[in-house]
Amino acid sequence: MPVLVSVPVLAGSAAAGPADGLRNSPPAYRTAAGAQPVQGTQRPSGAPRIDPGTYTDTLARGDEKHYAVRLDETSSAYFSAVAAPRPGSEVADHTDSLKVSLRDADGNTCSPGGSTAFHGRGMAYPIADYATRRADGPRTNCQKAGAYYFVVKRVGKASAPGADRWPVELRFQREPGITGSPPAQPAPGTWSTATPVPLTGGTKKDAEGGTGFNDAGPIGKGVWQDRIRPGRPGSTGCRWTGGSS
Repeated sequence: MPVLVSVPVLAGSAAAGPADGLRNSPPAYRTAAGAQPVQGTQRPSGAPRIDPGTYTDTLARGDEKHYAVRLDETSSAYFSAVAAPRPGSEVADHTDSLKVSLRDADGNTCSPGGSTAFHGRGMAYPIADYATRRADGPRTNCQKAGAYYFVVKRVGKASAPGADRWPVELRFQREPGITGSPPAQPAPGTWSTATPVPLTGGTKKDAEGGTGFNDAGPIGKGVWQDRIRPGRPGSTGCRWTGGSS
């Protein structure tokens, strides 16, 4: 039986729009429109060069794929990967996981990222991890301009169930450094820390979640409702147009 979910959101405004998807079976994660196919290499040698953008690849268990990127000395960089096992496929809890890292040309780790494992009693669902290179970060060896490697690893025991390849969505974003004088620190007391009053009245608006980050149904200020079936993802996004968050 579908479960009714009410979602209150306190600030900003957006219009809700339906997201396409299968209604009777769990839909697969939908990658970003225009994502480019790429084939990472198991070693840094020969790794494909990628520029800021979104890409797709696949991972077998034990794969550690490398993608070459070039960074300057003033920009911060962000790298993420979303692994999306096919709905209904087998995964091993606590051992099957995704790990993202950024390394310099000498193999030193600039940002280890995390390690995202499954915890759903063998149920497959999208998992994600990320790594960063901050221009003002503490690792000075990773603040130089030059070649770096975006590394994505699928961790898991060879004897565990679920040997299917995982589709993976990769994203590389670059944030230019600050130009001119740095912004001043906010004055004391200018940021409210009071807990907002929950929104309880008014008519609930219908929202429909998507399969993930790229087709999430937008929601805004107000109280929203959706239905979710077992095994089906439901992602909604907030578009802020002003006010505090």
